[in-house]
Amino acid sequence: MSIRAERPESGDATESPAGLERVPPGTPPDPGPKLPIAEVVGRMIRSDFMVEFSHCDPFGHMTTTAYLDAAVNHRISAVRDVLGVDTVQMAKDTDVTFITRHIHLDLRRSAYLGDRLEVHSWVDEVKRAQMKVCVRISHAENHRVHCEILLDVVTVNLKSGFPVSIPNLVPMEGAHDLQALPWAKGHPRK
Repeated sequence: MSIRAERPESGDATESPAGLERVPPGTPPDPGPKLPIAEVVGRMIRSDFMVEFSHCDPFGHMTTTAYLDAAVNHRISAVRDVLGVDTVQMAKDTDVTFITRHIHLDLRRSAYLGDRLEVHSWVDEVKRAQMKVCVRISHAENHRVHCEILLDVVTVNLKSGFPVSIPNLVPMEGAHDLQALPWAKGHPRK
């Protein structure tokens, strides 16, 4: 036995729940709010990171790759949580993704198993098809810098594999107060 829902015939528009507008068939969904990339340049976002067993070498030092892993995970999750920009969903919806092309990692001091770290990042510069993203990882209690990472990020069309211009506007979920985010050192640039 199968159950099938029938759509009521109601002229040119579909039925809508009470209080919502009727939308004509074939109308694309509202893309929602957009975040201007230029407005995030220099604005710092922050997340926390705990050094766990799998992040360490046999001597209990956090490995270089764990710093990079923390930076990349921060850029995906904190950008989604703080700015409302889901870069993974954006890639699925638009076939445009952000790819890290070059990495410069400056390791300053070791972190150890159980250390609580803060990860701060900001878009430092935007050009036509690339961005410079800075990531600073420091101790949560004494704020001493453990690692600074510079990511050279390009936008690529997933279907063609070729670089494309960085979009001026990216889809975002919800309303976010960019003015509440602190400026990175050297910003705002005029």
